[in-house]
Amino acid sequence: AAARKHAPSIIFIDELDTVPTRHSTRHNDEWWISIVNALLEKLDGLVGRSGVIVLGACNDASGIDPALLRAGRLDRRIPIHPPNVAALEQILAFQLGKDAEGVGDLKALSVLCAGMTGADVVQLIRDGRRIARRKRAVLSIGDLCEALQSGAEALGDDLLRRIATHEAGHAVAAICRGTARDVSVTVPARGSIGGRSIYEEEATI
Repeated sequence: AAARKHAPSIIFIDELDTVPTRHSTRHNDEWWISIVNALLEKLDGLVGRSGVIVLGACNDASGIDPALLRAGRLDRRIPIHPPNVAALEQILAFQLGKDAEGVGDLKALSVLCAGMTGADVVQLIRDGRRIARRKRAVLSIGDLCEALQSGAEALGDDLLRRIATHEAGHAVAAICRGTARDVSVTVPARGSIGGRSIYEEEATI
C-alpha cells in the first residue's frame, strides 16, 4: 500500500530464498503456504501494482516457489557473478583508499584476487592491515599477499603440492585451448582447503 501510494517506487525483497516453495517438506510447511499465497496476491492481485517495481535477491533460486517466478511476477532473473579482474582492481582501489599508493601494483594484486567477491576483498584488506600493524609498518602489497596465503602452512607440504598440481592442470588446459586470458591460480583458495583457478574465456567463432 505504501509503495502504491508513493509510485513510481521500488520494493526490494532481500534473501528471497528464505521463503520456500509451498510443496516443500520443511517443518511448518502449511504455515509457509499462507505466506507464499499472500505474496502472490500482492504481486498481481485485484488492486494491481501499476508503477511499482518489485525486486528480489537471493543466493539460490532453486527453492523458490515456481509461481513466484512466473510471467508478471518475479519473472526476470539477472545473475550477478563475482567481479572480474578489472572490477577487482577498482574495488581494491576504493577499499584501500589512501593506502593504495603504498600498496603499489593493484592490477597484479587484482589477478591474485580473481574469484573473490567485494566482501572477500574487504576482509583481505582488513587482514592485511592487521599484519602490517603487528609489524608496526605501513600496509604493503606483501602484507596483502601474506593475508591471501593465510592457512596454507596448516595444510602441510604434501597436500599443498597436490592442490597446486591439480590447479596447475586447470591453468595449463585453459592456456593450451588458446581462448583464456588473465589466468590466475591461488593455492589454497581463501577461506577453504582447496585451490582455485580463475580465467576469462575469450569469445570464439
